[in-house]
Amino acid sequence: MLAAINPSGGVAQIFSPIGWAILLTGQRRYYTCQVSKPPSSPLVQLTLPLYAPSLTWGIGLGTLNAVMVITALELGMHASLASALVGIAGITAVITGPLIGCFVDRLGDRNALITGSVLATFALVATLISLRFSGHRFAQLIYLCAIVALALSSGIWQLGRQCYVTETVPVAFRARAMSMLGGIARLGRLVGPAIGSATIAAWGVAGAFYLQIVTALLAAALVAIFTAPDPQMLAAGATGMKTAAPKSVETPSASSIPPQAAERSSSDALATALLAVCAILLSLVRAGQIVVVPLVGRALAVSNEVISATFAVSALLDVTVFYASGQLMDRFGRRAAIIPSLTIMGVGFIALGMAGSLVPYFISACTVGLGNGLAAGILFTMGADLSPEVGRSRFLGIWQSISQIGPTVGPFLTSAIVGLASAATAAEITGILAFTGCLWSFFAIPRAYRRIGMDERARPL
Repeated sequence: MLAAINPSGGVAQIFSPIGWAILLTGQRRYYTCQVSKPPSSPLVQLTLPLYAPSLTWGIGLGTLNAVMVITALELGMHASLASALVGIAGITAVITGPLIGCFVDRLGDRNALITGSVLATFALVATLISLRFSGHRFAQLIYLCAIVALALSSGIWQLGRQCYVTETVPVAFRARAMSMLGGIARLGRLVGPAIGSATIAAWGVAGAFYLQIVTALLAAALVAIFTAPDPQMLAAGATGMKTAAPKSVETPSASSIPPQAAERSSSDALATALLAVCAILLSLVRAGQIVVVPLVGRALAVSNEVISATFAVSALLDVTVFYASGQLMDRFGRRAAIIPSLTIMGVGFIALGMAGSLVPYFISACTVGLGNGLAAGILFTMGADLSPEVGRSRFLGIWQSISQIGPTVGPFLTSAIVGLASAATAAEITGILAFTGCLWSFFAIPRAYRRIGMDERARPL
């Protein structure tokens, strides 16, 4: 009998005449007449509808991060204003999180992702227009507005994907699904600048924005073509059971939620506060990596090429362990990932502050990258665990704002420490923050999960 057309079906299924017929007639759901074997893992089923567009989007975002400040300088902005653009993008993410949550709640996950891609495309076209009038004040204003719009579109993408995984993926696979999202974002930041450098060499700075337009449109097309599998199909893949034809997926409403699920219609305030402190401390430490590592390298008179290579190796180690983070969380609980992550990063930062030559510097920076990878997806996962059945998107929008506090405040905090003391001191203080987060997480996470009636793997008590 005919097998389901899904990412796990292999190349032969995807390129079969029936597969093409379904795609060309606009039928974007997966259908099953009868399966001869149980559906595959939920993570495999989400490859084309979720992870492929996420990687495409991440490559574009990684390219933007590499050229954001350079483009501002090309437009004639002062160096201080150009550097502040990163902070402006972060502040935008913090302020607009609740609004984005309401937006996703109203439109739905899939429509929100497509809208975010369209918004990003218009913003990227605006940056190209501003480059045509480089040196003019209005061009700088256009570019500033475009950066704010791109921050909004990134927030929409992050929240839309998190909401979908929360609502559809079985709890037993939730952390792995979220760590995949976190790992793919890291992979995009690693691959994006490499591809972007080739386009810049060919077409100048504008080439990077042309690449981002392509990635934004391609991500939207993948979301539009490959509708994600039904939750029942994902659950069947998790349990190895066979499934019938899927039903349509809708975001739960207050009227459709069973009474026992509706009992927790709002997230516990104390639990949210306890985990919010974990999120802020972790994100502060992560933000320190971006600023502290190059500053310590410059203080040690390490060449720019070696500093860049150190970042690349550190990012590679980060990417290689992200799936292990999800496995640890799903099998042993959320502390099993965040505590090793913060401990390893703390050791790495303390060693970085004590480094006196190239080899210790390189090893310490790579240690920080390895530790960061072990917490891939942890903030997504904890937010999903906390989120109530009713008003989930709105709550996750608030959680997204909390998660962005660290990346927004971190660089300013590090700059202040470097100005008052030194880069080595900033590294050591960041290490102390990591150990503080580790200690807080050890006591706060189990208490928070008990408050919402779950164990640390998000199973009901």
